[in-house]
Amino acid sequence: GGKRAVVMVPFGSYCLGVHSSDSDIDVLAIVPRHVTRQAFLTELEPVLRQHPSVSGLHVVPEAFVPVIKFHWDGVDIDLSCACLPLDAIPSPLDLTDSEILKDLRDAKDVTCLNGPRVTYEIIRRVRNVDAFRTLLRCVKMWARRRGIYANIVGFPGGVAWAIMCAFVCQLYPNMDASMLAEKFFWLYSSRGFEVPVKIASVDECKPPKGAAYMSQWSAGAGPPRPMQVITPTYPVANATFNASRSTVAVVMREIARAHGVASGVAQGRGSYAPLFAASDFFDAYNNYVAVECLSQDEAALKAFHGYVESQIRKLVEKLEGECSDYLAFAHPCTERFGPRGVE
Repeated sequence: GGKRAVVMVPFGSYCLGVHSSDSDIDVLAIVPRHVTRQAFLTELEPVLRQHPSVSGLHVVPEAFVPVIKFHWDGVDIDLSCACLPLDAIPSPLDLTDSEILKDLRDAKDVTCLNGPRVTYEIIRRVRNVDAFRTLLRCVKMWARRRGIYANIVGFPGGVAWAIMCAFVCQLYPNMDASMLAEKFFWLYSSRGFEVPVKIASVDECKPPKGAAYMSQWSAGAGPPRPMQVITPTYPVANATFNASRSTVAVVMREIARAHGVASGVAQGRGSYAPLFAASDFFDAYNNYVAVECLSQDEAALKAFHGYVESQIRKLVEKLEGECSDYLAFAHPCTERFGPRGVE
């Protein structure tokens, strides 16, 4: 116990216990009131750059969650920061208690704290954590291999797949992981995503008394998104907000294919191996659009390519709207290629 100048909190796949050797590790630095986010990002950068274990450092201050990205001895780290209105940070710190949000006025602090808060709540909401972890490992590996794991271009990301798995575990709390895998693909091939996937009711996710109001997802507010997977803590949000009609069509096609494989295994036919076959993206279509990013120095290219990648989903939605007469859907690739030298 006691007070500290900073508390480091891992979250995401590492905290869920489903990380792999190529996973990045999400870490939140929780700092007291006298440390601003701007100071954290700008003053920590040169310190990290000089450290012999650090490489590939890149600061993204304008991101939805401002972050410092770097490799530490080859491990990808995403480091973000939340500032609490305290003189020092208590240790241990209970992030599951919504009271921690009470005196926060900066929406970015709430957003950053929601990373670990959502992670802890997902685990709390499932009865058999071991079965959940095995199911999530299976689903994540399948989604990566099939090229449908990338929130930035409109596919579900790690949080969304975790909530989807937790939802299945809530429905079938006594099933083992193998049966849960078959149920996962059967359920989502049947129900789709127009009805929101929720592991906690929105009524349970209320702000503490006196907290600054933050806009949050609510059923029927605004035009419905094609995919709705809802986070289980205040302020509730659609973890698949970036999804488009096209990416949902691709996800549903892949779920139908996976259901065929999983139901065959359940009936004693075949194995799970075809489930994890690599995507045939570059053989599947007649027409492709390539987006090239060009720059004269690598640092600028890294920043620019991150921005361009974040706009791919808007290109997809533009193609959906303007080419709807002859385009069934636009399937964005989740891989990036390069950087390479240009003559």
